[in-house]
Amino acid sequence: MAVRRIVLWIWLALAIGLGAALIALWSHREPLAKEAIDDFLAKRGVKASYEIKAIETRRQRLEKVRIGDPKQPDLTADWLEIDVGPSLSGLSIKAIRAGGVRLRAHVIDQKISMGSVDRLLPPPSQEPFRLPRLDVALEDARLQLETPYGPMSLRLDGQGGVRAGFEGRLVLLAPQIAALGCTARNITASGDVAVIGARPSFSGPIRFAKLGCASLAGDPGDIQLDASISEDGRDWRGSARAVLARLTQGDLTARGGDATFEFSGDAQKTGAKFQLGLASLVGRDVAAVQARADGDVVWNARGLEATGQARILRLMPGRQTRQMAQQLRDLGGATPIGPVARQLATAVDGLSRGVTGQARFAASHRDGKFAVNLSDVGLLSASGAVLRMPGKDVVTANNSGLFLRGMARFGGGLFPSGRALFTGQSGTLNFQPYVADGARMALAPTRISLGAPGVSLKTVATLDGPLGTGRISGLTLPIRMDKGALWRGCFPIRYRAVRIAQLRLSPASMTACLGPGAVRLSRVRLAGFLDESPIGIFAAGASYGLKDGHWRLLAPSVTLQKVSGTSVLSAAQVAGRSTSAGLAGDVTGLSGSLGGVPLLGSEGAGLWRFARDGLSFNGKMMIADRQAAPRFFPLRADAINFRLRNGQVKGEALLRDPKSGLVVSTLAVQHNLSDGRGSAQLGVEKLSFNDRLQPEDISPVTLGVVANVQGSFRGQGRIDWTPQGVTSSGRFSTDGLDFAAAFGPVTGLSGDINFTDLLGLVTSPGQQVRLASVNPGVLVSDGQVRYRILPGYKLQVDGGRWPFAGGVLILEPTILDMAQAADRRLTFGVEGLDAGRFIAAMQFENITATGTYDGHLPMIFDAAGGRIEGGRLVARGGGTLSYVGDVSNGDLGLISRFAFDALKSMRYDRLSIDLNGAIDGDVITRISFAGVNQAPIEGGRTKLPIKILGASNLPFVFNVTITAKFRQLFDMARSFNDPSILINRFIPKLEPVPRPAVPEPKPVHPAESSPRP
Repeated sequence: MAVRRIVLWIWLALAIGLGAALIALWSHREPLAKEAIDDFLAKRGVKASYEIKAIETRRQRLEKVRIGDPKQPDLTADWLEIDVGPSLSGLSIKAIRAGGVRLRAHVIDQKISMGSVDRLLPPPSQEPFRLPRLDVALEDARLQLETPYGPMSLRLDGQGGVRAGFEGRLVLLAPQIAALGCTARNITASGDVAVIGARPSFSGPIRFAKLGCASLAGDPGDIQLDASISEDGRDWRGSARAVLARLTQGDLTARGGDATFEFSGDAQKTGAKFQLGLASLVGRDVAAVQARADGDVVWNARGLEATGQARILRLMPGRQTRQMAQQLRDLGGATPIGPVARQLATAVDGLSRGVTGQARFAASHRDGKFAVNLSDVGLLSASGAVLRMPGKDVVTANNSGLFLRGMARFGGGLFPSGRALFTGQSGTLNFQPYVADGARMALAPTRISLGAPGVSLKTVATLDGPLGTGRISGLTLPIRMDKGALWRGCFPIRYRAVRIAQLRLSPASMTACLGPGAVRLSRVRLAGFLDESPIGIFAAGASYGLKDGHWRLLAPSVTLQKVSGTSVLSAAQVAGRSTSAGLAGDVTGLSGSLGGVPLLGSEGAGLWRFARDGLSFNGKMMIADRQAAPRFFPLRADAINFRLRNGQVKGEALLRDPKSGLVVSTLAVQHNLSDGRGSAQLGVEKLSFNDRLQPEDISPVTLGVVANVQGSFRGQGRIDWTPQGVTSSGRFSTDGLDFAAAFGPVTGLSGDINFTDLLGLVTSPGQQVRLASVNPGVLVSDGQVRYRILPGYKLQVDGGRWPFAGGVLILEPTILDMAQAADRRLTFGVEGLDAGRFIAAMQFENITATGTYDGHLPMIFDAAGGRIEGGRLVARGGGTLSYVGDVSNGDLGLISRFAFDALKSMRYDRLSIDLNGAIDGDVITRISFAGVNQAPIEGGRTKLPIKILGASNLPFVFNVTITAKFRQLFDMARSFNDPSILINRFIPKLEPVPRPAVPEPKPVHPAESSPRP
């Protein structure tokens, strides 16, 4: 009992001692814990600060935890609680709870470093990483992670077992992440995290605001990710579905893109099955594309590889393709290229109905090198166009360029058909002859090379087809392209035959030189036949612009030799371009003549057009007479409308006087090139002559014939030509012309004139005009003249008739040569002239007479003026005559004074008047008469020794000579050779022209009288 009692007391003492010791330790637990923590941190060289808020048997709580550099700690926590509990190895951490955790970390060599925190972790082990059996509860725990791809910020809230059962919420923010040449901006991820079966998982959306890959740019995108990873990080798997609102590259814009991936992988590589879709792709050359692709992709640290199949569900050509179609429509015009280009334009338009296609692909991107291989490529349009390249890796694109291998077949849908054989970056294309609307194009085997600088090709095109309204055959054109640009140099061009209507050109060849943006020909010389007539075409040079399609001919000329004559047409320059309707352009320095057409054109300029309906010209030029001695002066032709179709030339124009600009006539021309026949219609609506326009301004024929014309006329003329010659006719009329003619001034000329040879100014017989007045020396009015104009500009006067001085003045038939400066003789007959009226008309001073006279007045007009030669008037019977003027000489003899006294009043029974002299100077008038005096003789005047006072009825015979100016003629004839006289008369404001002195009228001289009583 005692022993047992001792033992009991011993155990009691031990228990009391142990309890006392435990009580002592518990009371010193915080200092001991701090000492142990500080010792642990010191041994690992980690700076830290914290506050112990509670040390309990199972729970410890620390606050204001700071680990690392105090100024920039690697980890901070507002509070931290650790639950411990017994384990087979002793006490162990069972749970960790924390709030306000902030951790900084870096990714270095694909490993995460947390700075000072790394030294607190267990040493690395070769054993695979295992998630601890630990419960964790986190509130507002954040990680700032710096990676080679960009900084990230993560926040994690959740609780549960780290190895199984953890559930929480993860939020990721990144301003920018760059990887594999792509950059995503403003990235956010928000999803659920969980650990099931030691596999952490994430489920939620990942969004970004912008995406860029080289020239590729994307608008906001959304990736729905469901993924899990093994605890050792060596196995991950999951799925992702990405939706992209818009993606652009250059002028291409993709919308509605989506991608689905089912992936799995490890640290070495990742593989995925994918499906890609594209709702639309729009660009300059693509209106819309719908496409799908599916396959497998594998990627690792070196890059990625993808294989699969791509399908184009619908491809719609865009703006550039439509522009190409329009350019093709405008190309060639009325040339062999035109139908070919227009059919190709229709084929290109057919692509707008949609194109489908498919191909197998294999793509890789490793170590900065990419490669895409296409196999079994096929494209098919709704219009029937097809392209097939069967076989493996027939298309390869990589860093070295584009490579094609194998056989390709193409055609359908109005595109050329053929096949091509490629051997890498070179190949040969063989086209079937391409036929389109009467045109045919055959291409020789085409060699093609593909390289980084561009595409090179070489072939020869042979064309048959339309040329305007005709056709060209065997036109051979070499085609070469070198490194994406047309080859520069000189090459031959030839054709086998050209036929346009009746035009046939013989085979010819020429050399063309291709320079920067243009093709140039140094000289063009063509020969052939128009019908059976030789024709030659020449140009000093030519050029064709490759960008704008404009061409120019320098100094072109066309020569046509026919029996009727040689037609020549030339120009300084002809420029043109192809249009949808044919060829069009402008011409300068146009000149030439057509066969027997008696007209010569020069200084022409205007616009021309050549299409299916022929050649047309609109512009202006000068029109002249082709005759060596021109019948009219050059006229300016405005508003020319010229057309050539099927060998028929037609044209209209307005003919103007080049000085005044007044319209002289309208002109309508037609000419048949095949038989050399044609005509010209002249229309004169109202041609007015005035101070601005005179006949001599139009035709030299009228020079010296008429002058100072005032008035207008109208009419029509026609000129016809055949290989046998030229004929012309016309009919013109006037209501009143005033002019100065060789035989004196004329007013009020009216009537019609019919020309049987308009160009030669030849009329039919029986022409008649009325003259209100004419003054051939004596003013006569209201007359008529019958005439005709003979060849050689000779005027045949058939006769004229005027009432004059109570009788009739008759112009006797004569012929006047208007082409030479010869004497022009006019003889006027007088019938029944009243002497008194005639003396008054002649304005003989102080003479009066009665009686009736007949006679003639021959007049001659030459360069010196006009004169009367042998004019004579004879009285039919008796009459009276008296001279009542003053005697001019006081020293008259006795007989003279007696005679003048008797002349005061005489009754004669015979009388004649002779007239001679210049009508613009002194005319000598000799009056011979015999009779008796009527009035008594005044003795005072006679002063006879034997005064005869009051004597009458004394017989006398007088021969009286009167020298006086012919006042009515106005020296008109001389005005033809000296127009300054007319100018000075009608335009008095000009400087006066000196005029010859006009002698005063001379009285009767007594010495020239010989009275015989």
